[in-house]
Amino acid sequence: MKNIKNKFSKIYFTILELLIVIAVMVILAGLLLPALNKAKEQVRRISCTNNLSQIGNGFLSYTLDNYDHMPPYRDYGDSEKYWFGGRPSSGLIAEYLGKNDAYGIGFIGMNVGKMRRDKFACLSEPAPSGNTQIYTYGYNQSVYKTSKKITIFPNPSITCLLTETLNTISCYYTTSGYYPMKFRHANGANVLFCDSHVSWEKMIEIPDQTIDTTAASNPFWRP
Repeated sequence: MKNIKNKFSKIYFTILELLIVIAVMVILAGLLLPALNKAKEQVRRISCTNNLSQIGNGFLSYTLDNYDHMPPYRDYGDSEKYWFGGRPSSGLIAEYLGKNDAYGIGFIGMNVGKMRRDKFACLSEPAPSGNTQIYTYGYNQSVYKTSKKITIFPNPSITCLLTETLNTISCYYTTSGYYPMKFRHANGANVLFCDSHVSWEKMIEIPDQTIDTTAASNPFWRP
């Protein structure tokens, strides 16, 4: 009888020890999860920065080949190329990025029955539902509408060229409303400036036309 009691006692303590170990692991997982999520987001943010940096090099190469002019949103010539087009035959920047697929720069969405994600799309943007097609980066409208040479931009290092947007391929003086920016990274967004450098900018520091009527003339937007 004594031996039976000892066996049950050992089993009881073994189960108790196992439960303690499981409880400790759950606690540690709860403590580590936020740090892991933060690390994952940091990787996505760095990837996004790299995307914009490569796209910026594409823009710079285009200007060098076109007498210092920035690319238009759309070339209305015989080819009718767009700045964001996939293949060189349909895009103004694609050939400088080595893109030869059908998907535009930063594209995510359904195409021919499959979900497609362009290699330059921001990793922090989830795939849209249904047949929706989105783009993760937008071209500053005040830049492509001016048709100016980059060499005469007064403040290229502080003027936005491309930035993260809410499903649009252009952006316009605002963080909300039409053609808005999207702040995917810790209440901030990566911005490609006209001198080709990329930096993370806080949402509260972006001039916003919806709350400041002078934002459109701010050098962040206006070259």
